[in-house]
Amino acid sequence: MKKGDLLILLIIGLMLGLMLSPWTSETFNSLSRNYPYTIGFFKFAVLATIGEVLAGRIKAGRYVCPRYLWARIVIWGIVGILIVFNFALYEAGVRGIIARGLLPDIAAPLYTAFLISSVMNLTFGPAFMAAHRISDAYLDNMAGGAGGSIRLAVEHVDWNRFMTFVVGKTIPFFWIPAHTITFLLPPEYRVFVAALLSIALGLILALASSRQPK
Repeated sequence: MKKGDLLILLIIGLMLGLMLSPWTSETFNSLSRNYPYTIGFFKFAVLATIGEVLAGRIKAGRYVCPRYLWARIVIWGIVGILIVFNFALYEAGVRGIIARGLLPDIAAPLYTAFLISSVMNLTFGPAFMAAHRISDAYLDNMAGGAGGSIRLAVEHVDWNRFMTFVVGKTIPFFWIPAHTITFLLPPEYRVFVAALLSIALGLILALASSRQPK
């Protein structure tokens, strides 16, 4: 285990401690309730960036600072804001549709959480992941000297793999089950868990990529 691994574990452990410790959890939860966008930005900016760095370590076998790191941090922070908004939007929307009788009303928290997760990941999920792939490709092109062009970034994305693997496999087999569990949690914990899930998926994708034949 390298020093970077210990540092990352320390950061994750510190944030978990702030969220779960009896001395700090109430303050953490109060901030999450009163400043949801700011805290959501911070959670994703830190944790999802860690996931990206860890994925790079697995692929390269060592820690490499991503080019345009600050831009990536800001993008992840914006993702955190979008997650806060869409978690509330889809929960309220699905519950409202159930209340209007447009979906079966089954008094089971797991059923409702599964519906919210499924609707969100099958509608917002693909569009969000496509936009994030394009932003990654844009920064990669900038770092590689290809210039900042949205058209080139769109062409740079492997859309076949995106549709067959990212959409076709990670949504039904990872994101929908994972977010079902997430929506069973109290609202103040959901964005934090979503950020942890982004780390987990980044590691899964990096491991899968590293095992593919060159």
